[in-house]
Amino acid sequence: MANGRSAGRARGAQVAAAAALVLATAACGNGGGAGAAADSGGKGKIGFAQANFGNGWYEVQADGVKSEMAKLGYALTTVGGEGKPQTQISQVQTFISQGVKGLVLNPTDPLAVGSSIKALKDAKIPFVLVNTSLDPSLADKAYCYVAEDEVENARQMGIEMAKALKAKNAPGPAKALMVKGFPGDSNSSRRDKGFKEGYASVAGAPTLNWLPDVFGKFNADGAIGPVRAVATANPDLQVVFTVTDSMLPGIETALKGAGSWDKVLIAGYDARMSVVKEMADSPNGPIIATVANSPYEQGVIGSQMLDKAIKGVPQSEACPGGNYFLKPTVVTPADASTYYKADSPY
Repeated sequence: MANGRSAGRARGAQVAAAAALVLATAACGNGGGAGAAADSGGKGKIGFAQANFGNGWYEVQADGVKSEMAKLGYALTTVGGEGKPQTQISQVQTFISQGVKGLVLNPTDPLAVGSSIKALKDAKIPFVLVNTSLDPSLADKAYCYVAEDEVENARQMGIEMAKALKAKNAPGPAKALMVKGFPGDSNSSRRDKGFKEGYASVAGAPTLNWLPDVFGKFNADGAIGPVRAVATANPDLQVVFTVTDSMLPGIETALKGAGSWDKVLIAGYDARMSVVKEMADSPNGPIIATVANSPYEQGVIGSQMLDKAIKGVPQSEACPGGNYFLKPTVVTPADASTYYKADSPY
């Protein structure tokens, strides 16, 4: 995390209190419009094009943007793209038409929003990416990409899983399931890569037999059916890695329905506080680790980077190489009670 765990805890009450306000002002992309301005500031208008709303994580990230933009003196308007590139493309065009001074963007798709990237560049409007990167053919158009290092974070989860399986003396190969967001989304792809690399780096870990990936649309309800189908067909399933803790409640429902909840080891991603609490309350339960990706901090740092872009600070000075990666924070049952913040969802 950018400012450490203590800073994250201090912001917890603010995050929880403001989350509802973010939802109220976000407009969530209805009709493809740009929504209502959340703050009035003297430095001009800023847009935040969020990929979606509804799983809690997006709301916390939006709150980080909202809070920091208010401090910096900008008038912020936030919209949600409903996970649909065409909706987000329309929203970005509206922002351009409104003459925003800059844009914070969490892309719905790394390549499909290419026309928006071109339009922003043609309009000479600087933009900063948060959470989701662009396709390599577009990535250098952004002033800065602010995120956790997804490969490294997921790599830590792979290591934790390998250690946990070794401790069980589980014979290989072990059946394993990856629960992703959407087919082809860049977040899932990087987390897949990192987890498998981390697991493979641990000598003596049992071989994993990967079942076909399932897709839960980054939310709990979306994960129930696909995971239940796999768990029912594979009662000897041993390993589950979910690319976001937002899907874990659905995964739990599915595995309990299939009678597999107490038979698997699960690694998560995002350090959702409900998951952290479950590890603290059930240290011998199936969840063996999760890793924080700090949505609030991403929003704050992304806003700071956009402010620098607007002021003309060279990218080489503010965001060398075009990337700003937050450091991994791994949470296990051993330290879950220390990390837990009751007044924040992340």
